[in-house]
Amino acid sequence: MTTEEIMQTALSLSGLDEVPGDCGIVVRGENIRRILAGIDMETAEIILGKRLGYDLVLSHHPVTGPMQANFYKASGYLGELLERAGAPANAAQRASDWLTKLQEGKNHPVNYGKSADTARLLNMPYMGIHNIADALGGKLLQAFLDERLADRPRATLKDLCGILMEVPEYRKGLTRPEIIVGREDDLCGRVFVIFGGGPFSGKEYFRAGVGTMICMHLPDDYRQRYEQEGRGNVIVCDHMASDSIGMNAILHKLEDMGAEVTRVAGIFNDR
Repeated sequence: MTTEEIMQTALSLSGLDEVPGDCGIVVRGENIRRILAGIDMETAEIILGKRLGYDLVLSHHPVTGPMQANFYKASGYLGELLERAGAPANAAQRASDWLTKLQEGKNHPVNYGKSADTARLLNMPYMGIHNIADALGGKLLQAFLDERLADRPRATLKDLCGILMEVPEYRKGLTRPEIIVGREDDLCGRVFVIFGGGPFSGKEYFRAGVGTMICMHLPDDYRQRYEQEGRGNVIVCDHMASDSIGMNAILHKLEDMGAEVTRVAGIFNDR
C-alpha cells in the first residue's frame, strides 16, 4: 500500500468528499505493510517507528505541519453536522464561519513544523487522519445509538450512559460517560453525536430538536450557558476512547487489506 491509497481508503470509509484541512500526508511512503498508529504521534513516536522498522507512522490528531496550520479549515464540518441535525442552512453556515475564524486565530503561537521536520529528516512516512476518523466514528456511534434507542422513547440519561458502556472502546477508557448538563432521570429526547465539529453551537442543535448531545469535551463556560438556558442535555465521553472508534474502523480495514497495525498513544483496541 501507499500513503495515498491509505488516505483514499480512510476517506471512502468516512463518506467525506475530500480530504479535510486537518488531514494530510507529510512524508509519502510506498510498500507499506507495518503501521504504527496512535492518537498523538509526534517526534518521539516518529523516532520510535523508525527504530522499530515500521513503514508508516499514522496519527489521528493533527499535531504537525500543514495538518495543524490548516486545522481551522476543517471547522466547516460543524455546518454539515448542524444541517444533519435539522438546523436551518443559514444558522449552520453562521456557526461554521464563527468556529473557522476562532480556530484560525489559534494558529499564531503554534510550532507546527517540529514533528514534520523529524519525519522528513528520518525519511519516515508520516500522515494524519483527524476529521476523517472523527466523521466516521461519529456516524458509527450514531447508528449504534439509533438502533439501541429505537424502541425506548422514554430512555433516561442514566439509561443512555449504560448503553454507551456497551461500546468496547468506552469499556476500556479510563473515564466513564458523564452527564455534565442534565440529571440521571431526565429523558434523553433525540440523541445526536457530535464528533469532529465540536459542541460549541449547542443552542442551534437544541433549537433543531436535539434533546441530548454526545460529545468528547465541553468547556466550562459552555456548560454553564447550556445549564442556564435549560434547552437540552450533554453527555461527555472519554476523548481517547471516542477517537478510537473511528480509528479502529479504519485500522481494521487496513488490516483486512494485509497491513500489520500496532496501536499506541491513546488508541483503545475494540477487539
